[in-house]
Amino acid sequence: MLLAWLLFAVVGAACAQAPRAHIVFLLGADHDATGYFSGAQNYFRDTDPYAQIVTDARSLAQVREELKRGAGGLPWGRIVLVAHGTQWVGLVVQLFDSQTPATLSAIRAARRDTEFPPLPPSVIDADTELVIESCGLGRRPDYLAELAALFIEGPSQLPRIRASRNMVWFGATAQGVAVRRELPYRARILRGKVSAKRSDAVAAKLRSDLVDEISNESAVSILVLPVHVHISARSTQIASAKDIASYIKVMPTGRVDLGGAGLRVDTFVWTYKQRASGIADVSGEATLVLTMQRAPDGASLMPEALDLK
Repeated sequence: MLLAWLLFAVVGAACAQAPRAHIVFLLGADHDATGYFSGAQNYFRDTDPYAQIVTDARSLAQVREELKRGAGGLPWGRIVLVAHGTQWVGLVVQLFDSQTPATLSAIRAARRDTEFPPLPPSVIDADTELVIESCGLGRRPDYLAELAALFIEGPSQLPRIRASRNMVWFGATAQGVAVRRELPYRARILRGKVSAKRSDAVAAKLRSDLVDEISNESAVSILVLPVHVHISARSTQIASAKDIASYIKVMPTGRVDLGGAGLRVDTFVWTYKQRASGIADVSGEATLVLTMQRAPDGASLMPEALDLK
């Protein structure tokens, strides 16, 4: 009888300490075998060999369905989302389909309108860790909070979420060992299209601040990128240039997510063109100046432009 009780106690303790399952979503694909997602797959395969790696999900809705299939007898222990992204646009993934990018406003609207049914505590709970592997998302606590809340039924079950404030790079050492690096950066968005003299002056200050942090002057890259906004509005709403700012502030969310991107209307120089169809094409222009620690393989971690459509 005592032996049976001891056996029951040992088995019960082992079950109570059973590790939770991990899952990694690669929310994109590379054009070759040496890119960001390939590097991430190698890294998580080597550092978390028991994690399930999902390579074919392209939307948060697909992530939800995969999570719902369950981690076994316990909620997920760690969920990793690997995606391109920036602090201004959030994750460069779809919420549902190509018509609904996962902007802050789109995520909020999906929660408000109950279009994205949450998952029960048996799937995700307060002990689940949600890791976002995307550049600079740690600088957007508002976005991260909404993203975590998208998947759960109530605030008491909110998973622990973390993301880097820096650029995230996956690659390999000269010896072929898969590695992950966080590359610090500094950024400033200037109004309109600026002169080379103006962007050079801003870049010099950002570069100086970054060199002080990483103590390596030769390892800093400078990027000057255009930031574009494109909006279509009814021509009756845009009768003159002065109407643009007023319209931007009240236009439907999910169109162009300036607020969700942490950008102000007056950051942009606005122009418009009336079409015969009764539609006004509105364009806004700004300039992003960014300095970052150079990626070990020289890869560019930023797009050639930031386009908000």
